[in-house]
Amino acid sequence: MSLIKSDFPKKIILFILFAFLFLFIDKTQIHNLIYEKKIMSIGLVQTILYFIIYLGLIFSSLIFLLVKNNFIRYSFLSLLLLSLVISFSTIIAHNSDFTINQASTVLNEIHWAGEAASLYYPQYIIAILLSIFIVYLLHILTKNWIKGRVSNLLSLVGLCFITLSIIITIRTAAFITPFPTYLNVPINIIYGIKTTPHFGKRNNPTLKPIAKRLAKHIFFVVDETIRGDLMGINNKKLKNTPFLDSISNSYYNYGIASSSATCSRASNMILQSGLRLDQLPDFNFLYASNPSIFQYAKQAGYKTYFIDGQNDSEQPQNNMTKFDFFAIDKYIEIRKIHQGIELYDIDHKIIEYLDEIPKQDSCTFTYINKLGCHSNYAGKYPPTREIFKPVYQLNDVNIDRVTTLNTYYNALNWTVDEFFKKLLPKIENDSVIILYFSDHGESIMEYGKYIGHCQNFTEEATIPFLVFNIGENPEINRALDSNYVYNKNHISQFQVFPTTLLLMGYSNKEVTKTYGLSIFNRLDKIERKFLAGVLYLPQYNQINVYHNPTSSKK
Repeated sequence: MSLIKSDFPKKIILFILFAFLFLFIDKTQIHNLIYEKKIMSIGLVQTILYFIIYLGLIFSSLIFLLVKNNFIRYSFLSLLLLSLVISFSTIIAHNSDFTINQASTVLNEIHWAGEAASLYYPQYIIAILLSIFIVYLLHILTKNWIKGRVSNLLSLVGLCFITLSIIITIRTAAFITPFPTYLNVPINIIYGIKTTPHFGKRNNPTLKPIAKRLAKHIFFVVDETIRGDLMGINNKKLKNTPFLDSISNSYYNYGIASSSATCSRASNMILQSGLRLDQLPDFNFLYASNPSIFQYAKQAGYKTYFIDGQNDSEQPQNNMTKFDFFAIDKYIEIRKIHQGIELYDIDHKIIEYLDEIPKQDSCTFTYINKLGCHSNYAGKYPPTREIFKPVYQLNDVNIDRVTTLNTYYNALNWTVDEFFKKLLPKIENDSVIILYFSDHGESIMEYGKYIGHCQNFTEEATIPFLVFNIGENPEINRALDSNYVYNKNHISQFQVFPTTLLLMGYSNKEVTKTYGLSIFNRLDKIERKFLAGVLYLPQYNQINVYHNPTSSKK
């Protein structure tokens, strides 16, 4: 009753302020909930219940700020502050609401947090200041403007609504989660943690090698954030790959290829497990139970290496577990071995290890996870390598597309063109097959201010695909030559796993049946598609048809 007796008009005003704040933050999600007809999929009764709970959660926020207990009030304000900072940061910096997609991406790509902070710190500062202002204003209003306090027991009302919202989240697999931000942020983070699968030992390989190996040493080079259409070898207007241009007759350039997904985690999970397009979304979690590329390499008699230029933590990235490393003979973490190494030196440090691996007598398979061109681009090349100008410096705000592209071109030139310029002479007398591609592409302000990936834009699935046949194995050349003219600009990342198995000596018939077509097959009639979203949550991904981008011009 105290809620009604004291300062009732003021409390109504405060309720309206809360409603305006939360509805403003959630407007896109609520719009999608209605106009994408998600509400029809859960039924009328559940939809009405959802909106009642939403209003109840706004009412509960008012209760939490007006209770007599200081611990409850300040705990709520702290939670609200943190949630507002995260919500406003994703909206202002990334033009996206904070959903399970964003929560999952943050949780699994936390190693890029420093890079994101460096690139988007002005937007993050705005988000922090705006959040502090709102929370401080609410604190002052509830402390000085409204004198009446409500019973602590009314907090149970809020807990009831929170419980109901958690039930909805679980029952709909986070399909319906545009709750007020103070609950939306923690509930998506917690759900993202709880629903990230963690598995045990993988299944054993289902195929056996039956033919002689086509390649003694295989380098499986997975670059980071390389746009195929923004490379000089694929766009003659650009001059950012002069070395690769100069040796264009010594490798196979498959032009504009498409990635399997627009996020590093999903792409690497697909690349390592051999998931086919028709198995996506992977609600059966095959990515974690399928035999890995490392297991197949071991079975075929290859010594396995994993060179990681990104991770510097104890926790494996890209949903790998300790069981994956049972099939890896040597794990080389560049950032842990070489503490304090400059970011722009990491990929070039990898070359030192690649120089030694093919010198041994045993066959080897090496999975290289490069640092590449992930934003912030300015940190991915030495200051002395500003070939394209003007550029942004490390802490500049990227607001002009031409300047941003110049910065990206410098990073691409250093991490790709200079990488191969230094690597190839070192292994020219060895017998090595290099499959080179990127995990995904990048959006660079084609659609406004957004810079990044993990969305469903075609540019984010646009990658290069190169094959280097060092040692000139004629059998490989004949196999590649037979369909090269048809396959250029038609390769997909889904062809990488079966191609690698064929190089290792597995049966063409069985590989094709189990894992699909390789680059040795004709591919120009195959429609390419890519995934955006969380690989293993069917509600939170989208399979997109790939079309070569048309917006890559300066």
